[in-house]
Amino acid sequence: MREVAEHAGVTKPLIHYYFGSKEELFATLLRESLTACRAAQTEVQTQHSSPREQLRALLRWQFERARRTPEVVAFAHEVMNAPAPLPVGFDYRAEGRALCATYVQLVEAGQAQGEFRAVDPQAVVVMMAATVRAYVSAVLSGDIEAIPDGVEDTVFDLVVHGVGMPAPAPAAPFRLEDAS
Repeated sequence: MREVAEHAGVTKPLIHYYFGSKEELFATLLRESLTACRAAQTEVQTQHSSPREQLRALLRWQFERARRTPEVVAFAHEVMNAPAPLPVGFDYRAEGRALCATYVQLVEAGQAQGEFRAVDPQAVVVMMAATVRAYVSAVLSGDIEAIPDGVEDTVFDLVVHGVGMPAPAPAAPFRLEDAS
């Protein structure tokens, strides 16, 4: 709590007054992070029509948030992936699963509309989240100075289209009837 107070430029008693304990401060940070994600999803879904546009906008939002507050994004990812649930007073894992389910549903809707090819929607979501997390880790470890502008468009393109060129069509098998 002392370190939090120092970084925030306030006194430790002030933090205790508003949050009560470090556990409640922790829970508040996690709750507010989930609330921000839900609000972004709602906004994106009302402003963008196609699943492709929505998925791109959500990925863009995730990267923008990671640029602004990499520590908060890393914190949320770590908590969601902790081996055991933390006693924070609400089911944050269920809320996290619901957020991921929204992304999966967007991929499925895009597949149904012919915008995305038939691949495992869960794998698509995991790849996108893992890429955001990898960039955040690289920034926090000092491997890179900042998340490059526009990298979310590259990530989206790679997730949606892959890196390979379409394979050439296989040659038709030779049949004896064709020789005559």
